[in-house]
Amino acid sequence: TELSDQISISLSTILPATLCISMFTSGSTGTPKKVSRTLAQLMAEITVLESVFHETVKDTAVYSSVSHQHAYGILFYILWPLCAGRIISVPMLDYPEQIEAAILHEPAITLISSPALLKRMHIEPIASRKLTVFSAGGLLETAAAEQVLVSLKAYPNEILGSTETGAVAHRQQLRNTNWWPLPEVTLSLDPATQCLKVCSDFFEHNNGFVMGDNITFNTDGTFALHG
Repeated sequence: TELSDQISISLSTILPATLCISMFTSGSTGTPKKVSRTLAQLMAEITVLESVFHETVKDTAVYSSVSHQHAYGILFYILWPLCAGRIISVPMLDYPEQIEAAILHEPAITLISSPALLKRMHIEPIASRKLTVFSAGGLLETAAAEQVLVSLKAYPNEILGSTETGAVAHRQQLRNTNWWPLPEVTLSLDPATQCLKVCSDFFEHNNGFVMGDNITFNTDGTFALHG
């Protein structure tokens, strides 16, 4: 693809593919853990995201309520738009009223957000010519997804993932409560924990990384998340 060609050229002529971005995550333990991912791994994830969501995010300005200091924020708000040549809007949006103002100002927007903000989306219904909403960093409650649809006329795209693995799966729960694995991501059930096990080129996986998500697989390739 054109994006893949651009990424390949950028990596080979500007920055070494082995260069890492390091992040710290505490997960449920409270103890900081360093997680490093190479540019090649990050670009592999960006290429997949672009292939899945290109039609909905092309020609949009990217706004965010998620900091670039978060793994989700730096990839979705900074690196992906940079690679795809999209406008990144600053500063971040902290309140529903700011989102309302942005939608009224911009004809086409991608909003990088989280359940914490989206569940407060109680504003008068507005509609833009083109609006794509992403949510990650926690489970989006159904009532919050319904409120986003009422207020913004958009179905939130939920992303399941972690700092260690990058993005793993996506869904629009008001259309289908099950999760679709992203292309190039191999999922299985860890026999010891009965939790989701992930392998992809988005991180150094060796034998895979076991997440803390309890799931069951469906015959159509999707899976249900139970907690």
